[in-house]
Amino acid sequence: MPRPLSAFDRNGKRIFSGSFLGSIKDLNGFVGPEYRFSFLKGLLEERFGDTRLGDLDRHVVVPAFSLDNLGPDGKPTGGPRSWHPRFLHNLPHDDVYHGERLVDVALRTSAAPMYFPTYQGHIDGGVVANNPSLAAVTTVRRAAPDRSLGSFRLLSIGTGLIPAFIERDRNWGVRQWIKPLLRLMVEGSMGAVHEHCEALLGVGYHRLDPVPSVAVKLDDSKRMDALVQCAREHDLNGTVEWLAEHF
Repeated sequence: MPRPLSAFDRNGKRIFSGSFLGSIKDLNGFVGPEYRFSFLKGLLEERFGDTRLGDLDRHVVVPAFSLDNLGPDGKPTGGPRSWHPRFLHNLPHDDVYHGERLVDVALRTSAAPMYFPTYQGHIDGGVVANNPSLAAVTTVRRAAPDRSLGSFRLLSIGTGLIPAFIERDRNWGVRQWIKPLLRLMVEGSMGAVHEHCEALLGVGYHRLDPVPSVAVKLDDSKRMDALVQCAREHDLNGTVEWLAEHF
């Protein structure tokens, strides 16, 4: 039975496509981003228009990372001039982000370094919150400080866990460490968030993160079928049982 096409199926190849001249200009991503936002931004504009975070009828928390806190007046906002994470949300306790356009929020959180250019001074929040579960917990807790953690229910859904390891006793330098270190820092923080959520929420927390049979890169729009197959083969009984018991 053929599966229905998702928005990524229909548009993924064009989102993750670069021009021949662009590849020459940036040396195939060596001195510039691999892709541009033009097509993705057009899709988002068509879908969301001028809709703002505060217009949504569901609460959301979207991680992004601000590269500089210099304000329009040339002075840093909120402390010394520095980069910092941002968790854009539409919860009622703080309306500072309610006026943000969905298009802009989506592009900020999609600006994965090396893949896409920065957007409005932001890059993908995955650099600090590739697993945003804990960010969701803390944001909701700020909105409802009197609510006990025992009342929280959190289903955390990953995008697929690709196991990795480094053999012991590696006497490496910068050249050997640079590539695995980037992945180690991102995925290590994901594991830390998982452990923190387990400790804070206990049985109120469940993580679903299947292990695909093949590794699929972030921009590999041609391998969607492999991910779909992984999802179809994964045993969801534990997740279904948890949902039935706790929701």
